[in-house]
Amino acid sequence: MLIIKIHLYIFFRSQPSPPPPPPPPPICFLIRASPRSTTGPPPLAVIRP
Repeated sequence: MLIIKIHLYIFFRSQPSPPPPPPPPPICFLIRASPRSTTGPPPLAVIRP
């Protein structure tokens, strides 16, 4: 039983890891996509990290 567990452990470790989530878009892109960026300051939620 222990050997089977080791084989399963090695098998799952050798599997490719799931791809990481895509990075969030840059802040400048969010500000540019904001409809209020041309008429006034961008929303605070966009500037906050």
